[in-house]
Amino acid sequence: LSPPLPLVSSSAAMPRARRCLLTTCGLPGAGKSTLVDELVEYLRAERDAGRSEVDVTVVRFDDIERELMKSRVDDGDGDGDGDGD
Repeated sequence: LSPPLPLVSSSAAMPRARRCLLTTCGLPGAGKSTLVDELVEYLRAERDAGRSEVDVTVVRFDDIERELMKSRVDDGDGDGDGDGD
């Protein structure tokens, strides 16, 4: 096995990414949300301390799905089909 690659390059000329999309997947209860919460806390602390310029936004599929389902139920006609009639 080869040694793992370093997370940070020793080259000062290496450009930094302006944006990064990180996705997680796994079984329910595997710790995805816990991992993301810890990572967000760390990245925001680094930014607040002036050691990073990373801005973090978290989009959770469960939250989006919940809002979509809620809007279908709350479409005004009570049948939950989302058509409003």
